[in-house]
Amino acid sequence: MFNLNHFILFLFINLILYLYLKKNIKSKIENIYISSIFFGLYFYGGIGASLINISIDYSIYFLIFIITFIFSYKYFGYIESHILSFLPIYNSKTKISIINKKLYSKIIYFYFAILIMSLIYPEFKLKNLFLPPTPNSKDFFEQTLGYGYVDILSKLIYYFILLITPFFYYSLQKYKKNPTILFIIIFLNLYIQYCASEYIGRGIILMNLIFFLICVYYFNLNYRKFIIMFILVAFPIISEFFYIYSIRRLGYDIPYSFSFKDVGSVIYSEISIPENFDIVLKSGYHIDFINFLKWLILLPVPKIFIGNIDLPVINYEIAEILINVPKFSSSYFVKLSGFVAESVYVFGRYFFWVEAIILGIITKVIFIILDNINESEFLTIYFGIYWAFMFSRAGIGAVLPFFMNAMILFYIVFLIRILMGKRWR
Repeated sequence: MFNLNHFILFLFINLILYLYLKKNIKSKIENIYISSIFFGLYFYGGIGASLINISIDYSIYFLIFIITFIFSYKYFGYIESHILSFLPIYNSKTKISIINKKLYSKIIYFYFAILIMSLIYPEFKLKNLFLPPTPNSKDFFEQTLGYGYVDILSKLIYYFILLITPFFYYSLQKYKKNPTILFIIIFLNLYIQYCASEYIGRGIILMNLIFFLICVYYFNLNYRKFIIMFILVAFPIISEFFYIYSIRRLGYDIPYSFSFKDVGSVIYSEISIPENFDIVLKSGYHIDFINFLKWLILLPVPKIFIGNIDLPVINYEIAEILINVPKFSSSYFVKLSGFVAESVYVFGRYFFWVEAIILGIITKVIFIILDNINESEFLTIYFGIYWAFMFSRAGIGAVLPFFMNAMILFYIVFLIRILMGKRWR
């Protein structure tokens, strides 16, 4: 399966790059943040480079991408620390309290209240809480693609949930010393979402599980040994669950029987994403760049205001290339291409590294914002894991809608708090 020599050499090169990326980073929370992103890039895009059926071209593209990302992240950090710090209006020593601690519980309650509304309208699905539905990925992707009519109230409910999500994860710090309550809240959120849409991606489940474990490990010294033991023991069980779930979501029945082959299948399905690179590269297809720019410009605008404009859905367009099935076909499904293949599809084989620059700048800007907010550790950890999973598996088309759309209200509150605190004059 693996070219062992290539694997060891590639691992060594990426380890050197990782150490260079972490050089001069003294903040523990930034170390977690950037380590999460780098590990996600390597796990989903780098390990698979050593599979025997992957061409050496992919390794070259991957390394150029990673090196460009590292220099972009560090260089933008250099600008922030050495130029902005000289401006008289900038004061990096003063952090902003973006939300009053007394509001943490109220935000969580409000979030769940809006979430419950998605179980009532447009279809009454409260019974799903007690009789969980079978996962239905086909209907979910059809809704995501915008098939059929969606009324204004349904769009508003979805948009409110989206806007409150960053505040929800920020407010979870209230329970940083109470892992039991924290676990219940995080996975009750996922469960309600599953009951409402009758589907949830296994990546989202795993992302939130890792978020929970890292937060508990970071804030609770007494739980660290337990967490390490839990990961070692639970890993094969979780992998088996994901294997069964991946079969069930396609509508197939599968008898329960634990097998380490299933664990291997789940791992392989995650690290083998680079296998799709050559298909995209050799296809010669590229995104309609005018439509792509239109998509970028309109990202922050709620879709309820702009209607059904024909804009590119990058992952779905690439999936059409990979499986050679049009997205309106009943046999269509989304096959992930990974960030390297996506960068070639969007920017071409000669300018694919532009996406790495964008990644480096945006991830650094996000961290700078969060680093200037009091008690932002939970949100910083969540965003690091979000980049690691969503970007590494599905590219920029999967993460920008969140950071440019769902984060709008959070950015507005941040700016208001800056003005109120007179940090910027």
